[in-house]
Amino acid sequence: MLEQITPSKLDAYEKTIRQFHDRYGKACWAIIYQADVRARLEQVERIRRRGQEAYESARCLGLSHPFDTNRPWECVWKELAEDYIFWNKEVVEPSMLYLAKTANLTQLLADDAPIVKASSPASASAAAPTSRPATGDSRPSKRQRGPDVRVHRIGEDGMFTHNQRDMELCKLFQTGECT
Repeated sequence: MLEQITPSKLDAYEKTIRQFHDRYGKACWAIIYQADVRARLEQVERIRRRGQEAYESARCLGLSHPFDTNRPWECVWKELAEDYIFWNKEVVEPSMLYLAKTANLTQLLADDAPIVKASSPASASAAAPTSRPATGDSRPSKRQRGPDVRVHRIGEDGMFTHNQRDMELCKLFQTGECT
């Protein structure tokens, strides 16, 4: 719409997320969601800064570089979709630990992309966001957000039960059975 990035680069990113879901299933959706949040909030800016620096270094040496200062997000989203080191750390390893039952979601999820696990409608309102266990360090987490954080609730099957505004989602729609 604003001609900052081509649809193909966004499609490649979406394909990356979809492949993780296809590979690890809905049981790992909270891990994939957390990685997506981190990618959009943190990793894209790291990649943009690295691209800008590489572009300037190449320019000083009289060389060309694929980074376009007029459309920096084009290069950033292409690289993000292919950033295997990031995705391995944020999705592959945590998902494998979870699926192998050597770690639980509480150990693998942080507070930067809060998700509330609701086992039943009655306990949903009382559910607390998942977080990492206390480490004894009294300093606040680097990823900690303010009180206005929107929380996602997920059921035992890994499917979202409520939207960001805490409104219950149609269970039949999620399974393709809603009329």
